[in-house]
Amino acid sequence: ETKQLIKYCAITDEDPYVQQTAIQALAKSWSNHQEIRDWLKNLAQSTHDSYLRETVVVAIAEAWGKNDQTLKIMQSLAEDEEESYVRGIALQTIVKKWPKNPETLILLRQRAFLDPDEYVRSIALQALAVEWGEQPQVVIWLKEAAFFDQDEYVRSIAIQYLSKRWKGREDIFKFLKEIVKTDENNYIRGIAIQELAKEWQEYPEVLAMLQELSVTDTSVTIRRIAIQAIAREWPQETSIFLWLQKRALSAEDLEIRIVALQSLLQYGEHNIALLPWLKQLILTDSVLEVRVIALKELAKHIQTKPDLGIWLAEIAQQDEHNSMRSVAMQELVKQTANSNSDLLQFLIERATQDPFERRYPFESNPRQIALELMVKYYPQALETKSLLEDRAINDPDEEVKTFAKEQLAILINKQI
Repeated sequence: ETKQLIKYCAITDEDPYVQQTAIQALAKSWSNHQEIRDWLKNLAQSTHDSYLRETVVVAIAEAWGKNDQTLKIMQSLAEDEEESYVRGIALQTIVKKWPKNPETLILLRQRAFLDPDEYVRSIALQALAVEWGEQPQVVIWLKEAAFFDQDEYVRSIAIQYLSKRWKGREDIFKFLKEIVKTDENNYIRGIAIQELAKEWQEYPEVLAMLQELSVTDTSVTIRRIAIQAIAREWPQETSIFLWLQKRALSAEDLEIRIVALQSLLQYGEHNIALLPWLKQLILTDSVLEVRVIALKELAKHIQTKPDLGIWLAEIAQQDEHNSMRSVAMQELVKQTANSNSDLLQFLIERATQDPFERRYPFESNPRQIALELMVKYYPQALETKSLLEDRAINDPDEEVKTFAKEQLAILINKQI
């Protein structure tokens, strides 16, 4: 009666969790009962409910032992099941329980090239590389998939496993370089670049090749990937730090300059030359985006280098670009709000004395930024309410007046 009740719940219950629990109980508790084995097998092959099929396959895979009957069921599901995810589970079960079975090699080869779903093909390729890598034909198969599969994810899996599984083989090294040089898909080229940097960096020509790509390749995507790979895989090299500095300063494309700068910040943060260089970049570079990135990074070090706070305050007061003054103010407050007793007075001065004159509607007014920071960090201060009252009447920028009036109304409502 218990068995029949559980079977009934497995098929008819509207709650998927109840169905799953019932199927798992049947597969585990009656794993040696032929009737239940046949019933679960038929259910996996006949139900139109894809979730139910998936649940049955998972339960069978987990509960049934390594026997021929289970293998045949899984082989059938891996080849003939309509739902790709179920085919994938069946294939993974076969690889886990029967990895060295000669039939498994044949099935994996078939699924790697004939399955219509990229997820299943990728599972098959991974299993071939891991379990059957000693077979000479497997390298050939993965190369074919890396070149000819129609899906870039499958191609990337093949490339990654070729690089890792057969690291050090000259033919694989040449194969990866060929993809970088000739493939028309930049995503695939990028995968090959990353693998060369990560797995083949002991080859001296790899670094030189990536540096050349970062400068001469016609694709900005490839130039970006090459720079990021160099920074990530050679972080301790002083020459790379200097090279990234040069790319951040002189690359023709702004995106490449920013990528080089961000890579330098990410992987060169412990270099003692970084902070002085960032200061110089902030003071001398002509591109606002570059200066802002450098300033935000510099601000992160205020806690350990308090003199940077004074320097940021000077930028907030004196820089000729209103966006730089605004960002410097925001970063200074963010980093020192809990430790700087003079900050409120500094914001009052910025809210009243900044020389900003609006020319375009989208411009950032440092006076308004200062008010926003006062409202956020010092909402209870008498100076905040008093200054909002003053700016609502006296600020020459209409947008600041409107903002001050709105915030003043909010403060008054909170006090009522």
